[in-house]
Amino acid sequence: MSKLTVETIRDIAGLEKLKTCWDELLATSEADPVFGSYEWTRIWWQSHSADNVDPFLLVFTLNKTVKGIIGLYHTRAQQGPFTVHTIKSLGVPAADYYNFIIADEFKVEIINQFVENQITQGDFDAIALRHIKSSSGNLAELVRISKKNGLIAVIEQTEPCPYIRLEKTFEDYRQKQLNSRSRNMYSRKYKKLLALGEIRFEMVTDKAAIIKVLPEMAALEDKSWKGPRQVGIFASPEKRDFYFKVTEALAEKEQVALHLLWHNARLLCYYFCFLLDDRLYFYNTAFDPEYSRFSPGSLSFLDLIKCCHERRIIIIDMLRGGHDYKSGWAAQCTENINLHLFPPTIKGRILALLFELRLNLRKLKRKFIGKKHEN
Repeated sequence: MSKLTVETIRDIAGLEKLKTCWDELLATSEADPVFGSYEWTRIWWQSHSADNVDPFLLVFTLNKTVKGIIGLYHTRAQQGPFTVHTIKSLGVPAADYYNFIIADEFKVEIINQFVENQITQGDFDAIALRHIKSSSGNLAELVRISKKNGLIAVIEQTEPCPYIRLEKTFEDYRQKQLNSRSRNMYSRKYKKLLALGEIRFEMVTDKAAIIKVLPEMAALEDKSWKGPRQVGIFASPEKRDFYFKVTEALAEKEQVALHLLWHNARLLCYYFCFLLDDRLYFYNTAFDPEYSRFSPGSLSFLDLIKCCHERRIIIIDMLRGGHDYKSGWAAQCTENINLHLFPPTIKGRILALLFELRLNLRKLKRKFIGKKHEN
């Protein structure tokens, strides 16, 4: 029986040679169709080439057929007295979900080979695989095989990922999820806004229309609360370049949907989403703070849910972050996991202990803050 071979790709030209087989392999794997896509990976790689990162792909083949792709990057940073060399998930943190792109029937063999190769090479102090779904079969195998090979595995529970399952009608959802007080409040705010001029909701999936409105969306985000804090997806020229390019590439595949609220031809709110058959990803939003008294974000989201019903969307995935405004709309959630692996060296054991100590201190802090709020 032929054995899997592994090749390390360290340049964009090598990545581009995988374009023809990437989507086919992605469709058979656990990896996310958006955040694991060839387009997302290539543009992220190009956008971060000037940063202090060293991206690379591990490509596993059998008889010249690609069976697995693992995207990673190297970083080096000072932690106290140590210079720490960490291998991290490619595309993260911009990508809300990360996973290995591997054919399911080769899962165990590829993960075994990945772990053994890292141990043999021994050129890392930590491996940080972030934003893996807790339900991932790859995650379970990674933990099992890593421990079997002597690595120290630390699982970090991170943000919940709320989602909405749309089963019946929009009115059923509205009646069930919103109490009568909220329904009446949104109705009053809509009427007050309407009294000041024309209101228009719009769902945009056409590539040309999406590209045309992106600069207006970036300007609105900068005007919102995100602007002064520099936390938006368009906050810097580098971020803007990445998101403009990735939006254009995914719009070409009809995987981008924008929900817009216009008032007298002025953009008041946008929802930047990714579209996958019967699933919609809610990735980013911003609204005009001058109109906050009308709750434009909530009015828009209600109409977005209505549009999803009309388009037969079943799941609205609100992605990472258990923010209050998300839990108000979503009754269910999944969870992301960060998996941290350390070698069984003296340095690796010290780093693992320090990391677990930081995690425990964070838990105590959250617990203390929670009790303080209860009192």
